[in-house]
Amino acid sequence: MIARMLRALRLLLAVSLLVIAVMALQHLVRPTVAAEVVASLRLVPGRRVALAALVTAVNYAVFSGYEWLAVRYAGERLSFRRAAFASFVAYGISQSLGMSPLTGGAVRWRLYSGWGVSPRAVARIVAFNLLSYWMGMAVLAGLLSLAVPVTGFSVVSAWQRLIGGVLLVLVAVYVGLCARGRPLRLRSLSLAPPAPRFALAGIAFGVIDWALAGSVLAAMAGDVLSISIPRVLTAFLLAQLAGIASQVPGGIGVFESVSLLLLTGSGAASAPALAGRLIAYRALYYLVPLALALLAWLLRELQERGRALSTMAVAGLQVLCDFSPSIAAAGTFLAGAALVLTNAYPGGAAFGRLNHFIPDTLLELSRLLGSVAGAALLFLARGIQRRLAGAFHLTVVLLVVATLLGAARGHPPWHAAGVACLLALFVTLRARFYRRSSLFDDAFSPAWSVAISLVIIGGVSLTVFSRRHAAYSAQTLWQFLTASDAPRALRASVAALATAMLLAWAKLMRPPPVRARVASPSDLARAERLIGAARDTLACLARLGDKSLLFSESGRSFLMFSVQRRSWICLGDPIGPGDEAAELLRRFRELCDEYDAWPVFYQVRPEWLFRYVDLGLRLVKIGETARVDLGAFSLEGHERKALRQIQRKFDRPPYQFELVAPANVPPILPALKVTSDLWLSAKETREKRFSNGCFSPSYLERSPIALLRDERHILAFCNVLMVVEELSIDLMRHRPDSPRGVMDYILLQLLLWGQREGYRWFDFGVAPLSGVEQHRGAPAWTRIAHIMFETERPYHFKGLREYKEKFGPVWSPRYLAYPPGLKLPQVISDLIVLQSGGVKGVLGR
Repeated sequence: MIARMLRALRLLLAVSLLVIAVMALQHLVRPTVAAEVVASLRLVPGRRVALAALVTAVNYAVFSGYEWLAVRYAGERLSFRRAAFASFVAYGISQSLGMSPLTGGAVRWRLYSGWGVSPRAVARIVAFNLLSYWMGMAVLAGLLSLAVPVTGFSVVSAWQRLIGGVLLVLVAVYVGLCARGRPLRLRSLSLAPPAPRFALAGIAFGVIDWALAGSVLAAMAGDVLSISIPRVLTAFLLAQLAGIASQVPGGIGVFESVSLLLLTGSGAASAPALAGRLIAYRALYYLVPLALALLAWLLRELQERGRALSTMAVAGLQVLCDFSPSIAAAGTFLAGAALVLTNAYPGGAAFGRLNHFIPDTLLELSRLLGSVAGAALLFLARGIQRRLAGAFHLTVVLLVVATLLGAARGHPPWHAAGVACLLALFVTLRARFYRRSSLFDDAFSPAWSVAISLVIIGGVSLTVFSRRHAAYSAQTLWQFLTASDAPRALRASVAALATAMLLAWAKLMRPPPVRARVASPSDLARAERLIGAARDTLACLARLGDKSLLFSESGRSFLMFSVQRRSWICLGDPIGPGDEAAELLRRFRELCDEYDAWPVFYQVRPEWLFRYVDLGLRLVKIGETARVDLGAFSLEGHERKALRQIQRKFDRPPYQFELVAPANVPPILPALKVTSDLWLSAKETREKRFSNGCFSPSYLERSPIALLRDERHILAFCNVLMVVEELSIDLMRHRPDSPRGVMDYILLQLLLWGQREGYRWFDFGVAPLSGVEQHRGAPAWTRIAHIMFETERPYHFKGLREYKEKFGPVWSPRYLAYPPGLKLPQVISDLIVLQSGGVKGVLGR
């Protein structure tokens, strides 16, 4: 539930930012907007750039004050020079990349650990910087909200005084906690608050920092803004908050959009002129410090690391290769977005130069097909990220086609150069795209859906807004005139929109994912030779023939699995010699990766857990299995009184217990079928699958049958599973009118028989959710599982454990291994559907 709420909030945030971007586009887009923005960027006065650069330098000097206070608060004695260097590199990188606690914290840990600072002290330094940063913003924003109204944007101005008061109250609470001096606790974490003098000094530096950052924008755009610096700071803070909330690196795009809405909406500046100054501000305040910080860090590493640098470079190159599909996916998405937007913008100059050499039909098709290719690339980018082979081939083809279409339209050379670089990257990474899954097998995340929608809506808006004074009609779409570019742009936008809708429909109507091939008769014969030597009676369920089998290279071990949607679920641990387990598990992991599936292992033993951790999987307890130690089992004692009574009840006529050998099972199958059908009808249920057997003649003929009969009927039966030192049962069926205790008697006879035959264990199977404890630090799954175990309906998990408890078993935990991330709910859902034989089985129990 919490995960769904978080996803919904992220989707709401993304949609909100989409609306902001579209509103900013409506303010900006005119036929001459590109030229005006470029002209504004070129006409920035040199004195404005120099003043903004000076303020930026002072701002980064203030960062050194943050850092110096933080180092003193952490109790470390480092020189001011080192603290200033760390602050410049950390803020220079984190300001541009975003996620300051992670990026800035990682940089600081790297630098400070090399200077002998403990990890705990580094954490205190990061926390102090973060608190001072936000408290300074809260003070400045609170004061501005109370003193400076935001005009032209009523939604903000209506709430700003309330927001300002709340912010100042929060700062007062923070200072009060610091004065109180008690540690701040968050669950198991404890952080000693800074002394009041440190806290107040940090807040002061924070206020100065935010004021200087906004002053850089005011200095850069002062000649195009007609409002005071406090109003600029107010708009600046709101835009910065929107950029931070968007989680986009550096708030790029979002900060500019909100700034344009607030400043142009109040009539403070024209949109194109301000857009040019915002670009200059981005370059000066973010990109230049980022480049200098990276250069300074690199020079330090070259100076201090020396020989270790080559090893780091190799490791870095390996990491870059691991992330290369994501880089290629980003390039593919950008290429698709560029095609959609450039073909949607009316501009006929290129056609005017080429219409003497290229047929009109090709000119028309170049734009139409370019938009279709762009929309397709937006969807293919997700397949590239998933490393799908089909997406790779289709993307390469579309990139080549897009280059040819761009040449026909007259795109500048840098378009072709960018596509050529992307194609070179794809050729280099050919081996990285190996998965055979379909693009339509996996649902798009909200982020991908919003990103694609943003581009498509942006293309349509670009066409409409750039020609908003034109008189569109039904004939406009079908005007094929070289001199009339608006209909051509309109057709391109409609084509992109139609392509996106068609691909989205195909995504929604996608066929079910590829299912793995079930075991063939030859596979079952190979497995049968290994089942007898297994340690776990779960191996006998391979005889059902409803699972896929994966054998080791030597053929001496195997594992069995079934597929439900993206979950490829193995039943139990690998069967066979332990020295082959690692290789077999690795092969299964690679097979899942090839199909972009999720490897899942159900009912794994504690002694195997380290192997699943080595595969990068997470573990969760799903219950306990009841195993009776046959060497210690006895009917003596008060606790076995009920079992002795059952034995005396059925040890006399007309009841007769039999253990039927596999060779003698076929003649009694019709009678067993009658008993089984009566049991299913009385329970109002249907056959289960996967981890439970079903009434299948081919399955039942492979193992002994324990039964109890009277002079007329077979009252009850179960099939017996046997391996080297363990016995178990699978199907337990009895007639509804049979005497009470018939199954207890059969189980008791099997326990005594196994004891005589020298078996060590009798496995009663798993009691689901048994042993899953609830405590204060328990995760959400454990709490839910405990509630389900204690609830009597509908599955009676607690009653099942109590039934098995009377035989005096030893309880051993069993686990579920699953991929990391928020996949556990879907994995459990897939497992339930798989065990129930489909959705109908779930609904019908």
